Amino acid sequence: MRDREEQRGASDLERLGGGRRRDPFGQLERCHQRLEEACDELRSGCEARDLETVEGAVGFFSHQGRRHDRDEDASFFPRIRADDALREVIARLEREHLHHEELLSKLEAMVAGLRSGEDRWAALSDLSEEISVAYRSHIDVENAVLLPRAKELLDEQAVAAISAEMESRRGR
Repeated sequence: MRDREEQRGASDLERLGGGRRRDPFGQLERCHQRLEEACDELRSGCEARDLETVEGAVGFFSHQGRRHDRDEDASFFPRIRADDALREVIARLEREHLHHEELLSKLEAMVAGLRSGEDRWAALSDLSEEISVAYRSHIDVENAVLLPRAKELLDEQAVAAISAEMESRRGR
C-alpha cells in the first residue's frame, strides 16, 4: 500500500487553480529554503554595508516570512495541535513566531534608521546574526519534527483545506 504522501501526491485535491499543483507541505519547505537564503542575503548585505541588499532581505521577511508564520498559525497548527507528540513542539514554534515578529520589527526600525543616515551597521550585523540563528533553528524543528508528523496526521481533505487557505492568503 502506498503511503499517505504518495496518495496525496497523486490526488486531484492538490490541484487548484488551472491544474497547478498546490502542495502546502512543499510550499512551506520551499519557503524554509527561501527564508534561509534571506538570512544569508541579510548577513551578506550587512557585511558589505549594502543597503539595497539588506532592504531586499527585509522585504522578503516582512512579507513572505510573516505570511509563512500565518500559514502555520492559522492553517497547520490548529489541525495538528491535539497530537500529543506535537503539542509542546507547536507551543514552542508559536512562541518563536512571536519572537520572529519582535526581531522583524527591530530589523525594520534599524533599516529605517539607515535610510535616514544613522550608522546602525554594527547593530544591524548583530541583529542579522540573531535572526539567522532564530530562523534556522526554527526551520530545523519544523522540517525534522513538525512537517513529517503533520504528513502522517492530515488526510486529503485537511490538506486540501490548508491549501485553499494558503492560496486565499496569496490572493489566488
